[in-house]
Amino acid sequence: MIAAQIRLQYHAFRGEAEPVRKAFERMEACAIEVGSSWQVETWSAIAINLFGQFWQDIIITKRGLREAQRMAPELPSLKRYADAAEAVYLMRRGQPRESADLYEQMLADERPMSRIGWAASSGLLAEAYNMLGMHHEAKALCERVI
Repeated sequence: MIAAQIRLQYHAFRGEAEPVRKAFERMEACAIEVGSSWQVETWSAIAINLFGQFWQDIIITKRGLREAQRMAPELPSLKRYADAAEAVYLMRRGQPRESADLYEQMLADERPMSRIGWAASSGLLAEAYNMLGMHHEAKALCERVI
């Protein structure tokens, strides 16, 4: 199943839709075989949001948001990812101020590199800053990440 996840990520970051679909089907089949479909459901809620952002696809981003929001009440650790999905969705809808406000709230209490996705969230906040014309703030944030 992990190999299928890696394959899916590889193709997703290259923007290859058909291989992504096939890898996702393979990943689901592996999960069913070993009885761990919850892993696919949990992982895909986070990954869909990442791919939607990367591809700048509002439909995929909205799907990721809905999945993360649906799962967050059952898995409190996903709340943070549901918030990030909302911030990405707002940015893709042309609402960078609202997106930046969410990211600023999320990142305010986090130490650098304290969790997987910290750097990506910081980069997305920098993107929102750039959309707002706050280039100095975006640069300072990116330098902090590096």
